[in-house]
Amino acid sequence: MLRLAPWIRAPLLLFARPGVAFALLAAAFVASLPAAAAPLFLASARNAALSNQIAQSCRWSSGAHVTASLAVTSVQAGQPPISDPELVAYRKAKLAQLAPAGLTAPVHSVWMTTGGAGNGKDLGPVNYMTRDGFAEHVKLQSGGTGPGVWLPDRFANQAGLKVGDQFTIVGYSRAVIGAPAEAARNAVLPVAAIYTDLRQTPFDPYWCAHRVLYEGEPGQEFTNRPIAPLVLIDEPTFMSGAINVSAPQMRNDADFALVDPKIDVTSAARLAAGVDRMRQELQRDPRTNASLTFIGYMPQYVPRTDLVRRSLVPPVLAITSAGVSVGLLVVAAAALFWVQRRRRELTVLAAHGVGPVPLGVKALLEALPALVVGAAAGWWAAFVLVRGVGPSSVLTADARPRSMLAAAAALAAALAVVAVAAGMRSRSLTDVVTRHRRVRLFALPWELTLVAAGVAAWFRLDDSTEATSDGFGAVAQVPGRLLIVPILVIIGLAAFGGRLGTRWLRRRALHPGSRRPALFLAGRRLSREAAIAAMLAGATAVPIAFAAYGATVNGSVRATLQAEAGFMIGADVVVTLAEPAAVPPSLAGRTTEVSRVGSVLVGGIQTDILVIDPATFTRDAAWDDRPIGLSDDDAMRIVRDGGAVGARPLKTGDQKITYIGREYPSVPVTAVDGLMASQGSYPTMLMSRETAGDLVQRGTPQLWIRGDAAEIRQQLTDAGLPVSRISVARELYGDTVFEAVTYTFDYLAALSLLTGLITAVGLLLYLESRAPAHRRGYALLRRMRFRPGSHRTALAVELSAPLAAGLVGGTALAFAIVAVVSDEFEINTTLPPGTVVAIPYPVLAVTAAAVAVIALLAIGYAQRRVGRATPAEVLREVA
Repeated sequence: MLRLAPWIRAPLLLFARPGVAFALLAAAFVASLPAAAAPLFLASARNAALSNQIAQSCRWSSGAHVTASLAVTSVQAGQPPISDPELVAYRKAKLAQLAPAGLTAPVHSVWMTTGGAGNGKDLGPVNYMTRDGFAEHVKLQSGGTGPGVWLPDRFANQAGLKVGDQFTIVGYSRAVIGAPAEAARNAVLPVAAIYTDLRQTPFDPYWCAHRVLYEGEPGQEFTNRPIAPLVLIDEPTFMSGAINVSAPQMRNDADFALVDPKIDVTSAARLAAGVDRMRQELQRDPRTNASLTFIGYMPQYVPRTDLVRRSLVPPVLAITSAGVSVGLLVVAAAALFWVQRRRRELTVLAAHGVGPVPLGVKALLEALPALVVGAAAGWWAAFVLVRGVGPSSVLTADARPRSMLAAAAALAAALAVVAVAAGMRSRSLTDVVTRHRRVRLFALPWELTLVAAGVAAWFRLDDSTEATSDGFGAVAQVPGRLLIVPILVIIGLAAFGGRLGTRWLRRRALHPGSRRPALFLAGRRLSREAAIAAMLAGATAVPIAFAAYGATVNGSVRATLQAEAGFMIGADVVVTLAEPAAVPPSLAGRTTEVSRVGSVLVGGIQTDILVIDPATFTRDAAWDDRPIGLSDDDAMRIVRDGGAVGARPLKTGDQKITYIGREYPSVPVTAVDGLMASQGSYPTMLMSRETAGDLVQRGTPQLWIRGDAAEIRQQLTDAGLPVSRISVARELYGDTVFEAVTYTFDYLAALSLLTGLITAVGLLLYLESRAPAHRRGYALLRRMRFRPGSHRTALAVELSAPLAAGLVGGTALAFAIVAVVSDEFEINTTLPPGTVVAIPYPVLAVTAAAVAVIALLAIGYAQRRVGRATPAEVLREVA
């Protein structure tokens, strides 16, 4: 039988019905896309995790940062002594020999910390360095044409030094056990150049491994220990003069960067093995392992990407399974529609004794070209989308074949669904006798079992937010109930809403409805096809709810992290100044001045006092009423009235203030739960300048600024402020800890919007199934002087009502779930201020626009189809 013409010609017959062909193609596209996207997404996320780690670390840490001691008189017993210049040359040659492919040529440095003197006075401790190419990474103010030392401008001004003066590098005497003490050896060098202090210029990654040499230790600016200046020396001068100074310690560095910062995981694994071999060889060589410090994080980065991938597999599989299942349901619907459109031919074949199985095979053969093309398009779209908008455009070599296998499996499932669905639907056309059972199961609200399952899963699933791996840190993972529960609840409530909508529309059929012909016609059509209209509304609501929920979770996680980081440091950007300076005009309106006074005793409790301007502080600081327990208006009113607001364990009431043995007038303190910018577990307290009096002169001046960090850095440089340190809230937390969370919900939102094609496919199936009735009705209505505009209005109401209901219902579902589970969005629950819910207005706007475009296209297509009908054609169809 399968060799007969209806089966042999089957693959060509579908082209005669482009609507059915497109519906099957789109259904296969929707089913295969999630399956194909999963392996690609996991590979993309893994490479993105690697890229994030590289981007957020020092460029030399991603490659290799090697440092060892100098001033070593003998490196191994039985070997002759070696001088420091010879040791530096030996290490350079050794590193060039051992460096693996994938790393740039090294940048070598020699540096030390010892005393300095000039103009006949001691200048205290100074950091001295020579570094390959340093002249290209400083802003020269004067000099720079001859050998000697390069002084930072702030240090040169304080010391009264200029180009051409003499500068002394002061050494220290050494006590040697069993021998006379070594006398101090100094070096006198000319001042060759003055350059802008590195703290006042935009950050240059060239200096990232040595920031502590010019910025000091974190928090050092709030202590009495000054930050040593960084004096630069050209290499010949350093190697011939400065290296002979008797410094307490001298270090020799070599820094390697990555040749390709966008390296993929496979190449990174090979590079990690090479970096590890280099480290082992350096440790074996006695001339390179003297106090060796080797920093090369690539061997840790690669295993961490595996950890990110493992944490993503469960939620990605859950989302993918849901997407493929919905796609297969659309395939089944398209197969049923095929039976309806081919009913006459199938009835003839059934009358000649053809059973359901051959008819199912016929459906499979006819659908095969469309399904294959749809599956191929789904794979291609998955590849393009993951490459274009995924976490990373870099994919590992094994991702593409795995994606093709997943798409092939989805295609095989779609073929099976078409054959089974069409065969079962064709049984009513054949002589196959089946037992008729009156099944009442579907009359019950079975959809609520999904909701009940979601509620039960909330209490059963793990709420852990951290996946750890020995030696490779931790990543935040999506709690199972934060993903599985919303999926179950959204699908269950959407289906239950469809049931209620069906009943409501059918009851509307018992009432006359609107007196306007267009609205009356639309209402009658919706009532007659109540089940289909409700199903279309539900199919629209589910992907919209998923997309809105995923985008809300993603935005909320990021906003919460930003709020926590801002609360920790005080504002978006906190600039610590070396000396008081006026706010530049470019930063006016978003900057508040703060003076931070540390180690103050308030009621006997060591406290950091923030002397503020009450008029601008809450405008620019990271104020949040929840962790503070006091509104910003009330707090600033207390400060303006001469009081203070302090974090517990400070107590409410008049408190005595003591600073470095001096007592200040008591201040009425209002205790709150917590305040921003707390350091070292010490509480902070807010006071106005008037209340603080001369205590403000003892503090460290700061600017708390609201806005983008990169823009602020440039404006600080242009203004020439005496910057000591810049703290940025966004840099406080690296995204590497939270990739799994953000990537998961990006994936959910992306797949949800793509599976929104179900709406278009459902509309197409609806229009194709209703096309004959619409043509007949329109022809008769035109004979009754029913205008085309009125019919277009009826179509607009008929087609847009389910879409509008799905849009509103899906959005409402998403935000109802967000309202219930929003407390779970906070990954780090130990830090204030708590969850910040970010409404994804752009996603909602794009979704609404997409629904409107689909509705307009459907209305235009439907009107064009029926507008060409004539009474003669309609009569021939009926006959």
